[in-house]
Amino acid sequence: MAKLAPPLERQLIRTSLRDQAYATLKEALLAGKFAPGARLVEREIAAQLGLSRSPVREAFRKLEQEGFLSVGRIGVTVPEISSADIHDLFDLRQRLEGMAGALAAQRASAQDIARLNQNLTHMADALKNKNPKRAIKAGGEFHALLYSLSGNKYLIATLSLLAEQIHRFRSLNIETPQRGADALQEHTQIVEAIARRDPLAADQLAQDHVRSSWHHTQQYLAGALHSPP
Repeated sequence: MAKLAPPLERQLIRTSLRDQAYATLKEALLAGKFAPGARLVEREIAAQLGLSRSPVREAFRKLEQEGFLSVGRIGVTVPEISSADIHDLFDLRQRLEGMAGALAAQRASAQDIARLNQNLTHMADALKNKNPKRAIKAGGEFHALLYSLSGNKYLIATLSLLAEQIHRFRSLNIETPQRGADALQEHTQIVEAIARRDPLAADQLAQDHVRSSWHHTQQYLAGALHSPP
């Protein structure tokens, strides 16, 4: 006799708890609350979240698939990050973000361009008021909007995951006052190219922006991480 699935209500409850554990853990990982190499004990995490171990285990599995956790013989750990790993992330993001910029220049509506300009205003205000958290948030929203304007769902999903992977390094970069000002200027140039309907310029400017971000990240890494042999 075929095994019946649990009632829909039970499935929804289980999914909800897993999503709750997943969202909480991912937010903590993106905020750097777990250092690279840290071990996450399923029992302890479940107790902290007030959940059973099953949804936490499922959240671990999903985060492993996204590259945020590693599961091995010693259990669940936060992967170590080398400068080579980060370089590869930025290299891929650079090429794909250029593609997103080019597509946005071809597909963005006047309303879309107005939204991009509004974002520039928010970022400029945050920098003027010396509010790095708001500036970081505005920067992330700019890139998310740029990706969405590409109209390519696979490109959007890939770039969104890459952005999450390097989120903490973007925050380190923009805390340097001059980097924040430079990033705003670079964003402005990308928007101007999109408004001109110039996909070649938008592609190049978007790539230049990521390359500049990588340059500033390298300066941080020089003092914080050891390059692999």
